[in-house]
Amino acid sequence: MPRKNKGKSKQEEGFKEGGWFGKIKKKITKGVKNTFMKPINVMKNAILKPIMSIEDFIKEILCFALFLQLVFEWCSKTFIMLTKYFFRTPKCFGFWILDSFMRFLQYIVIDVLLNIVLQPSVYIGKALGYPFINDIKIKGQFRKSLYENTNVVRWMIKGIDTINPDFKIYKGCFKIGGIDPFPKYYS
Repeated sequence: MPRKNKGKSKQEEGFKEGGWFGKIKKKITKGVKNTFMKPINVMKNAILKPIMSIEDFIKEILCFALFLQLVFEWCSKTFIMLTKYFFRTPKCFGFWILDSFMRFLQYIVIDVLLNIVLQPSVYIGKALGYPFINDIKIKGQFRKSLYENTNVVRWMIKGIDTINPDFKIYKGCFKIGGIDPFPKYYS
């Protein structure tokens, strides 16, 4: 009768798995692997390390070149924008001064006075326990439309331009554009 294996050990090629021979086998294979692979890994690192540093150097050069391209584009666009402002200054300077004064008044009324007037009602409503009391802030698209709809100087310019007088008030005084922010360097 064939003999049945008792216990947890398996028989493979006449040796027990694990045990003292398995530990010796692992140490020997690890030692042989380290012995033969150590010079190969050193050679691989010696070859790849300069390549990686050259690759990083090339990446930095390319990033800097792209940054310089963005800077030159920004300088040319800014120069064009400033030139437009310079040539329109004699015709538009008075309108710009009036519009700046009007924007300052809008800021005082919309951003400062309305907040001072509306904030106490929020605090009183919360203290009295009224539901649906939120902080009243004029932000985003509502603020932008409020500024556009309360600017009397631009209303006058649009009204005068619709009459089509012989002399033109330049609507283009306010449609020149603005200077873009300076580009950032990303590495």
